[in-house]
Amino acid sequence: PVSSVQLVSECLSQLEMKVSCLPERGDSPQYSWTLDGQTLTDSVVLSGHKETNVIVLKRHVSGHLVCSVRNHISHASEEKNLFVCKDASLLIHGSLFAATILSCAGICLYFKLKDKYDKEFVAPLSKKTPEDFKVIEHSRLSHD
Repeated sequence: PVSSVQLVSECLSQLEMKVSCLPERGDSPQYSWTLDGQTLTDSVVLSGHKETNVIVLKRHVSGHLVCSVRNHISHASEEKNLFVCKDASLLIHGSLFAATILSCAGICLYFKLKDKYDKEFVAPLSKKTPEDFKVIEHSRLSHD
């Protein structure tokens, strides 16, 4: 007999969705799919036969998906609400932009604090006063 079915979906790089219908056990399973109560059509399926356990749905497909599995003894089904795949590159680019802004802010803060430190601590120590330039007289030894 066909036992419990697991429905697994994953977003692919081009924002298509790969969906697998995986029965726990059962000999000679036959698969059928529906989306929002309608049999899948070529307008939503990019690849995979609608009677296999793995299909790839086109971009922007969402809805209530049901996979039914049957054999000569029994049947089982699993359903799942699918949501449109989101573009992860937007998140990645946004994170990189934020990191760039924070890096620039950190560099600016470093130089601002360094300038303040130099003015308050280093500059007063490096001022020259007349006492700094004491003339040391050397007496010339005369040779007889």
